[in-house]
Amino acid sequence: MSAYSAARALVIGLSAADWLLADCRYDADWFRGALVDKEITPCIPRRKSRDELVKYDKLRYKRHNWIEIMFGRLKNWHSQI
Repeated sequence: MSAYSAARALVIGLSAADWLLADCRYDADWFRGALVDKEITPCIPRRKSRDELVKYDKLRYKRHNWIEIMFGRLKNWHSQI
C-alpha cells in the first residue's frame, strides 16, 4: 500500500483534530487541501522534488520525530523479550 492510498483512507475516517503530523511521503496538494477543508492544520515538510517552499511548524515536526523514535525503540525492546 502506498502512502497516498493510506492518506486517502485516513482523510475519509478522520475525526476532529487541530494538527496532523506526517513525514514528506504525505506531501501532496490534494492531501493538504483535504486537511484544510476539515479545519486541520497540516504539519508536513515538503518533498525534495517540490519546487515551492511549504510552511510547517518545524519544532512540532521535530517532536513528532521523537515520538516515532520512541515507538521504534519500544518495538525493538518488545521483540527481545
